[in-house]
Amino acid sequence: MSTRRRRSDGEGSITPYQSATGPRWRISWREHKDPDRPELGRRQRTRRGFETERAARQELRDMLSKAERGQRTTVSADTFEPYALKWLKSKRVSESTWDSYHRLLTLHAIPRIGGLHIAKPRSTARLPDRWIEV
Repeated sequence: MSTRRRRSDGEGSITPYQSATGPRWRISWREHKDPDRPELGRRQRTRRGFETERAARQELRDMLSKAERGQRTTVSADTFEPYALKWLKSKRVSESTWDSYHRLLTLHAIPRIGGLHIAKPRSTARLPDRWIEV
């Protein structure tokens, strides 16, 4: 009987599983909840769907490397501006309400936070004081 070596904390894991389209591989690793604030603790992240163990191993190496350097592993290319405009187009409201939403977005929200990535919302405690009205 072979014994599997237990990985130490920070190494991540690679496990096989069966999907409807055939065998696949899943990776898991732990990273800081917020790289800028490590005191908040760590969380487990998982990605799956790799067709080969080699592809899974390479992705795990990349994710562990990013986590070790303090980079986010889940950054979206989407910023607030296109998301907000898409949201506005989907709204079924009266013309005056739509105009009001559009005006608020284009005059206030988009100039201030339009370039922020929306993958990870942050609390208002992380926003500059000048953006928060009390």
